[in-house]
Amino acid sequence: MLWKCKYCPLNCEKRAQLFKHYRLKHGSYARTEPFPCLYQECPCTFKSLNALKVHLSRLHTKTVDQQPDAPVKFCCLSCGFAESCSQTDYLTHLHTAHLKVNHKVRCPYKDCNFETSIYSTFKAHKSKVHHDQNWKSFKSEIIGLDNVSDDNDAAQDQMSHADDMDDLEDVSVEASENELRDLEKQLEHNLASLLLKMQTVLHIPESSVQEVIQQLCQINKLSQPLLHNRVRAVLKKYYADINETVVREVTNVVSESNIMSFCAKDGSLGTAKKRAAYVRREFPLVNPIEYCVEKGKKTLAYVPIVPMLQKLLNKTDILDKAMSEKVHVPQEYSSYVDGQCFNKNSLLARDEFTIALTLYIDDFEVANPLGTSKLKHKMCAIYWVIANIPAKYRSTLNSIQLALLCNTSTVKECGYAKVLQPLIYDLKLLEQNGVYLEQLGESVKGTVLYVVADNLGAHSLAGFLESFTTDKFCRFCSASSFDKQYQEMAEQENITMRVIVSEGDIRKMTTKRPDTLEDLIGWLKGNLKANYSFTLQYQDPEFNNELCNLTNLSELPEKPTIKIIPMIELVPISADTESYGDTSSQADTEILSNSSLDRSFQWPENQGHPPAGMDGRTVSSSRWETTEPKCARLDELMSLSMVVNVEEGRDDHNLEEARQVLVNEMMKTKPNGSLVKKNMDLTFALRRKEVVQNKPAISQMLHRWPALFTESQVFYEFSRVVGKSLQDNFFDELDHFSPRLVDLFRKKKGLTGQLLAELLRQTKTTEPTDIRCLCLRGLPVILADDSSAFFRTCTVS
Repeated sequence: MLWKCKYCPLNCEKRAQLFKHYRLKHGSYARTEPFPCLYQECPCTFKSLNALKVHLSRLHTKTVDQQPDAPVKFCCLSCGFAESCSQTDYLTHLHTAHLKVNHKVRCPYKDCNFETSIYSTFKAHKSKVHHDQNWKSFKSEIIGLDNVSDDNDAAQDQMSHADDMDDLEDVSVEASENELRDLEKQLEHNLASLLLKMQTVLHIPESSVQEVIQQLCQINKLSQPLLHNRVRAVLKKYYADINETVVREVTNVVSESNIMSFCAKDGSLGTAKKRAAYVRREFPLVNPIEYCVEKGKKTLAYVPIVPMLQKLLNKTDILDKAMSEKVHVPQEYSSYVDGQCFNKNSLLARDEFTIALTLYIDDFEVANPLGTSKLKHKMCAIYWVIANIPAKYRSTLNSIQLALLCNTSTVKECGYAKVLQPLIYDLKLLEQNGVYLEQLGESVKGTVLYVVADNLGAHSLAGFLESFTTDKFCRFCSASSFDKQYQEMAEQENITMRVIVSEGDIRKMTTKRPDTLEDLIGWLKGNLKANYSFTLQYQDPEFNNELCNLTNLSELPEKPTIKIIPMIELVPISADTESYGDTSSQADTEILSNSSLDRSFQWPENQGHPPAGMDGRTVSSSRWETTEPKCARLDELMSLSMVVNVEEGRDDHNLEEARQVLVNEMMKTKPNGSLVKKNMDLTFALRRKEVVQNKPAISQMLHRWPALFTESQVFYEFSRVVGKSLQDNFFDELDHFSPRLVDLFRKKKGLTGQLLAELLRQTKTTEPTDIRCLCLRGLPVILADDSSAFFRTCTVS
């Protein structure tokens, strides 16, 4: 069986040879990617060679089964138990029959005299001392020699595999002269790589590295007497008469074969200059080139991309990862190959292998950004990475390569066009000619897939100011700070509203967002052709979409629902000009119902002539114009058209006498409340008849029924008409909304919030009466109404 390296084309005959190859050739790969298992079918990876060795010993070692295939006869040394069973059954017998009752039990394994009567102690002893032994290691008096199957093949296989595991650490294998020379070169290369990592990865100064090397060489030289003594002792063990010259010669040969000989003063890695020469000669290094940007004053360092790509892609492992086929799932975005930019790129979208590059631009400070050298030593760096490799490798430091480095002041003074000139030149060569890869035997083309930068880097690259405190801070809309604070930054948007004209007329209307409330009302009047005055209410999300008066357009949500509320005009007239009956006389008030919003409308041509006058309205033949009577009807106020039957034994004459008693009683300074209530209940049928049939004006009702306009009788009359208590119903609804009202009062800001905060401060308790008072006093403040027209206040003395 051949063991194949997963990093290079090497094939080995033994597993130990492949393990040594990993340790010698690829020992530094653990920083970039984990070590793979030696077995091709095993997907496990490890961060260190020690972890790989443990994995091989545990999972890939052929061991004899822990349990016998067929039952074996076990004999107990403490009792007469002798049955054919498994190892687990025998150990269970020891537990249940002896250890559970505190009987002392001897260890069943060979050459072990341990005894205990505690099961946990017995179990701990077995796991610590005999964890790698099975039933075949039991004492002969327990299993008998005739039960042990001597499987020579399995034992030999196990022995050979154990020897193979020992060989993983055995490096003293005989080799040919060529192999020994290659080993010496490889050790020198590994030592040079270690010293280079100390400078580039661990950031140890070159002087410190040189000091460490000198100290190690000095320690090695001081250890020569010990080495000389050890060599003499070994030689005396095999030869009685030893020449001191031979001992000295052997000691010198051993010293020269030490790896520290490369770091000696005359070694290839003894000085910084020699190490630099060795790195340039043996390592795939691409030296940076210094460019003069402007008359020799400004310089930049550029690492050519094309040679770097050639060095990287000539490595088999990197090329295999870059050429790995990417699985494309339709309607799923999993990588850059699924995007439109990649598919629209004529070069990258080819079926053949192409190189996709990712550029990243960033600025960083090399000095203390809070000190006096702030911005003096700020550097601009451009990095790149091969986007073809899997995503888990693209973010590692070893995969990210430096392309260009210069001072930020150079970029600001000379511009990106001059600074990026060598990079753009190499990118053009990559697109036109490509880079030659020895592994493929052909040139491969490529281009930049995308450029990554942070906000400030993107601003700088696009030619914008690198500051968010500048006047024009946005590169998309070029908005200024003044626009952000005082004006609309975007163009004026349209507003879509749901307008409730009446219960049967609800419209969807769209217009440009008006500047003031008066502009909105004027626009609605023009579109609805309404020749009357009205106010607006809107559904407030803070009140569970309940209606609230609209006083400012800023209160409207994104898509508001607006209701038109006609304004009621009160017109006082003298009482002596009033008359009773069905005449359309002058009234105290003019009530506009929701059904009469449009006073005039065109009569349909296909309906012939309109009907004659309706309810006191005048009609013309060409245009049906309706005119509401100015008399306010109580039937319209109460929205009831039923007549209550007169109580038996009563007639209109008796009821009229009771009404006259009410009028006389209400003329007193302190009317009798019980008498008023009794007669108001008695005359309810007469009042309903007058309201429904005669439709009197309010002034007439005030003259004939003065008690009806007292506070208590308003509540009683409401209960007589609808069967509910007006006061209780009002307070129930107020208590229902009180928590949300109080919460809204606390959240309000500005002048309104100050007034509400004062009301909250004056509320001392959480009694229902105090909370109701708080809500009633706060509502006019929220709605921007005059509280004097809403309720009357009094001082408790």
